[in-house]
Amino acid sequence: MLTESWLKPNISDNSVVLSNFKAPYRNDREGDKLGGGVMMYVKQNIPSKRRNDLEINTLECLWVEVVVKDCKVLFGLFYRPPDSPFHIWNHINQSIENAVNSGIKSIVVMGDFNENLLLANRNNLKNILLDNGMHQAITEPTFYCENSSSLLDPLTVNDINILAYHEVSENILEANTRFHCPVSGILNLHKPKYTQFKRKVWDFEKGDYNLYCEELRQVDWDSLLDTNLDNAVSIVTQKILDAANKHIPSKLIVVRTKDPPWMTSIIRRQIRRRKRSHKKAKKYNTPESWANFKKIRNECVNMIKLAKTHYFEKQCESLHSQVDFIKNWWKKLRNLAGFPSKSSDYPPILLNDTYLDDNKDKANAFNRYFCDQSSVDDSSANIPDLNLDEILHTLDNIIITQEQVYDQLLLLDVSKATGPDSISPRFLKYAALELSYPLALLFNKSLQLCIYPY
Repeated sequence: MLTESWLKPNISDNSVVLSNFKAPYRNDREGDKLGGGVMMYVKQNIPSKRRNDLEINTLECLWVEVVVKDCKVLFGLFYRPPDSPFHIWNHINQSIENAVNSGIKSIVVMGDFNENLLLANRNNLKNILLDNGMHQAITEPTFYCENSSSLLDPLTVNDINILAYHEVSENILEANTRFHCPVSGILNLHKPKYTQFKRKVWDFEKGDYNLYCEELRQVDWDSLLDTNLDNAVSIVTQKILDAANKHIPSKLIVVRTKDPPWMTSIIRRQIRRRKRSHKKAKKYNTPESWANFKKIRNECVNMIKLAKTHYFEKQCESLHSQVDFIKNWWKKLRNLAGFPSKSSDYPPILLNDTYLDDNKDKANAFNRYFCDQSSVDDSSANIPDLNLDEILHTLDNIIITQEQVYDQLLLLDVSKATGPDSISPRFLKYAALELSYPLALLFNKSLQLCIYPY
């Protein structure tokens, strides 16, 4: 949720779209007066819709209903300019009252109300929250200026038990005076598991491929393949990996699926350092502590900018080199152009007023829909009787030569090798000549199990 977007209706959503998010919900300030405006982003995989029926025309506010599993949550966002007339408070109260009476159990209200909740004599917003049974969770300042601080950006919920965590984060802008801190919270709702895994990364540039190929030449492949098919596959794989581990440097890294591609452990450490300095600055509130925080914050911002620049320059170089496979080339181009990534996951499906999140339920829904479109009556259809004994054409044997295996190894796509112990086609290519003979034997052995007389 963002307040004071400063957007106008003539600005398209395409200019403010975020990757992996839907087009933002917006309520822009109309007229010639600058400033104002609110907007809200929702992830693509979360069902949501705008609730215009809860909004008041005289307010800069948004109401959006989202669905997580079977739980509906109303998110309200408000911006009240400092020079607003007093009757605006009545409109804010009416809008929140509309949400409370909507029948949705979970309600979250945020925004910039420009009323300092830390002062005992400022009770307009407090009375509205009290009348509507809302709970305000933030207790520390959210707005800082030259000589004072205020709580202008509350986080309110109608049920305090749905709020698992909340905080006032450090300033994300480069302004040294007069800035708002972002306010965030975590709700007690189902959240997809944050996945991370370990992966072995090979440093191919420093590999000794002469020794690598020589070791593979010394392997007695005929004796290793004198077993059943599954054991033969495991033995060949292990021999290749053992030789690679000896002669190609590697290291084990942690892959965090939600991290941006330019994120490094050094940047992650600097971010933690920035957060610690911000907590100290808020705790002691001295010029020295704030100066130290701003210094560390600027170092962190510059480090992130440099990492982003280096990452995109490297991506551009790989596009110019034109040695990558077509699929990867277009993937990099879409990323550089700012287009959202293509996800293999279908978003939740709305079926009979119920959202389907499970992949199996989605597939069954699609199958039922496609079957219902058919108007062919096949209840009395006769299926032809195929007599396999009369088929004359048979295939008794398939031979794969060493040269054919060698040619295929040279065409392997390195981008398809994944997993912590995967065999990278890149170093397979260096040993293709040595591996082509045992792999040809292995393929011929496996095909003997798959030949049928038709």
